[in-house]
Amino acid sequence: MTTLAGQGLPPAILVIVGVAIAWVGSGYTFFGAAHWAGPAVFPMLVGCGMALTGFALLVRGLLLNVQTEEVEVPRLNRMAILLVTIAAFITTLVPLGSTISAAILFVGTELAFGERRIVRAGLCGAMIGAAVYVVFGRMLGLPVPAGPILGSIG
Repeated sequence: MTTLAGQGLPPAILVIVGVAIAWVGSGYTFFGAAHWAGPAVFPMLVGCGMALTGFALLVRGLLLNVQTEEVEVPRLNRMAILLVTIAAFITTLVPLGSTISAAILFVGTELAFGERRIVRAGLCGAMIGAAVYVVFGRMLGLPVPAGPILGSIG
C-alpha cells in the first residue's frame, strides 16, 4: 500500500518548491545586456525542472504504486548543521555580502562533513564568494550583494 507520507509527500513538496522558484524567477527580466540571458532564466529553469521532476516522482509513487526499499535515515546532526548553515547563508547574504556569506556556508558545510580545518574552509569560501561577486555582479551585471568588504572597494 502506498502512503502519502512515504511516497507522495516529498515529491509534492518538490513540486510546490519548484513552482515557487519559477514564480519568483518570472518576476525578473528574461533578457540581459545585448540580448543575453537575463536573471530570470536560471530560476525559471531550476524551478520548472524541480516541478517536473517532483511531478514525475509523484506519478511514479502514487499512480503506478511502485514499491520502494527501506532507506537508512542519515545522521540527523549532519542534516541539522547543514540546515542551520543554509539558513545562516540566506539571512546574512544581503547585510554581509557574498564574500562573508559564502565563508559561513563553506565553514558550516565542512563542519557537517567532519572537516576540522575551519580557517581553510572560511578562506576558500571567502575567495569563492568574491569570485562569484566579480563574475556575476560585475561582469554579468546581476544583483549580487557586495557587502562591507567588496562594497568598500568600489
